[in-house]
Amino acid sequence: MATTLNNLGVLHRNQNRMEAARKAYDEALSIYREFAARSPETFMPYVRKVQANLDRLPK
Repeated sequence: MATTLNNLGVLHRNQNRMEAARKAYDEALSIYREFAARSPETFMPYVRKVQANLDRLPK
């Protein structure tokens, strides 16, 4: 689910729908952070990836 939300965020960003992208990235980040709390070695790379995507959005 989180991967799909991240991919949806990329799609929205590419279509210049920044608010929709931000929402999708926020949801993905929330899920990955929850997983990373239990298994940081596995999920922190995903947290960083989604955070980087989120940081690329215009403020």
